[in-house]
Amino acid sequence: SLDAKVAGDLVYVIGETREELGGSEYFAHLGSVGNIVPGLDASAARERYGRLTEAISSELIASACPVSHGGLGIALAKVAIAGQLGMDLTLDVGMRPDYFLFSESLGRFVVTVAPDNKRAFELALGSEAVLIGRIRGSSFRITQEKTVLDLPVSELETAYKAPFREY
Repeated sequence: SLDAKVAGDLVYVIGETREELGGSEYFAHLGSVGNIVPGLDASAARERYGRLTEAISSELIASACPVSHGGLGIALAKVAIAGQLGMDLTLDVGMRPDYFLFSESLGRFVVTVAPDNKRAFELALGSEAVLIGRIRGSSFRITQEKTVLDLPVSELETAYKAPFREY
């Protein structure tokens, strides 16, 4: 399931995020077509999916959500909204936070893991697993040197559903 389960669980991004925003929802919102269109390394993705499947069957993962339209920021928001739990995330990446959050690089997942499973999970996924924060409180908070976003999950849900109000 994709919902955040328990306060204190760790939040990971699985798979590499690159500056691939060509044709992205984000650049469309900004009125631009964008830059590099996402490409897929099929053999790397197959290996990643295999490792992830093993970790799931070994019950090392509390939740998993694929990163698709809208990118990582949207996937993280979906996980927080589904569980009605906050997240405290730190982006320690050499990329603009908006590019990191809205890149649509393929083959990625947001995964939550109980702290007791941290070591086994990281051994199972290797360098594919990047720890970016934890489930905590009732706000969706992202920092990269300074605060990028800090919003109660209830407001995040309203913002997320706003584009679909007419349907």
